[in-house]
Amino acid sequence: MKKLLIILSLSFQVLFSFSQAVENKGQDMVIKNISVITMTSETILKNQDVVIKNGKISSISTSKKSNYKDMLVIDGKGKYIMPSLADAHVHFPENDTEMERMMAFYLINGVTKLRSLRGDWKHLDWRNTYNNKNAMYPKLYLSPPPISRQHDFTAAEIEDYVKTSKESGFDFIKILSIKDQATFMGFDELSKKYELPIAGHFPANVPDELIFNSNYTSFEHLGGLSGYPNSLEDRLQHIKETNTFICP
Repeated sequence: MKKLLIILSLSFQVLFSFSQAVENKGQDMVIKNISVITMTSETILKNQDVVIKNGKISSISTSKKSNYKDMLVIDGKGKYIMPSLADAHVHFPENDTEMERMMAFYLINGVTKLRSLRGDWKHLDWRNTYNNKNAMYPKLYLSPPPISRQHDFTAAEIEDYVKTSKESGFDFIKILSIKDQATFMGFDELSKKYELPIAGHFPANVPDELIFNSNYTSFEHLGGLSGYPNSLEDRLQHIKETNTFICP
């Protein structure tokens, strides 16, 4: 069952009822008299009934007196409901115990998507654990170990890295820094070949023209990007034209 993309500001007892319904093969339910924060306007929709069928929100409407036959009814009076959150730049801990605590911490704070920017090959095991079909934990978007200027890749090693990353199921490649322009071009060419996006720091030793025509889909942090004030306006224009994201 797909988890609901919502978070509830409810009491422990209500959350327990909600989780029991999810476990009970996706029992249909309604959250009555709740205030909805849409995140598309500044207006809060008060006294709403949120009907959930087959694990998905089927309707949101002004609260009714209906008994909602055969459905679990949750009283949301005085509470709020809103879309879930995502953390777009996460560094995972080193061991399983801390990872479990971290995942639970994010979940209880309404975060249902995590994008890892300090990757490791073993993180695939964590995705198998936390993103199986019965899990309610945040969805993981993973990168392999990051590339840095300290790595002296041969052309064959670049292809092996990118190919292995793609076939293993990673979502993108992270560049901390890059040794030289030739190495950057090698990774860019192969990331396009294997359809694996690049994310990371803005490389200081690669011409802007190459960067903005590369497979970069997002820049992490603002330091490298804004390090040369005379270039910043042109860079921002390129970012707009290429629909590149910035994760500050």
